[in-house]
Amino acid sequence: MLIILLLILAVGYVVFSKTLTISGTANAKGTFDLEFQNAVIVKNIGADPETTTVGI
Repeated sequence: MLIILLLILAVGYVVFSKTLTISGTANAKGTFDLEFQNAVIVKNIGADPETTTVGI
């Protein structure tokens, strides 16, 4: 039974392993707007929390 299963898998691999070539052009247009909201310092490592400012 195991030999039959391996044979079926081998035949299936041969059938689906053919080279597929796709050619064409893709165009994308739009804007990329990224906005940070509610930025919070979770942990301040190696800096004085009284004098450190956060900037984005």
